[in-house]
Amino acid sequence: KLSDQQWLQDVLRRVLSEDASNSESRRQKVHSQGGSLSFLNLLRTLHCAALERNMLHQRNMLALERQARSKVRLTLLEMEDLRELHRSYLSLADVEPVQRLR
Repeated sequence: KLSDQQWLQDVLRRVLSEDASNSESRRQKVHSQGGSLSFLNLLRTLHCAALERNMLHQRNMLALERQARSKVRLTLLEMEDLRELHRSYLSLADVEPVQRLR
């Protein structure tokens, strides 16, 4: 598993390789130890990192849902019906959803 720092470096490399031809991003530089980085590239890197983390979280949640669904032997349609029933209950009862245990 990559460390967070290595993972962020990989995201930065991808952002910089996609933006190598952009001359405007080369003008506004924010200097760092390893070279320089434009403010726009910093924002793009942070945005891409947040998107990747969100996608990873969604993948993990989907895997957990698949495991739970297979344990109780529900079909996809039954799982969706259960989800819809839960949403309806929350809206009618005006109940705060239970936070997931981590």
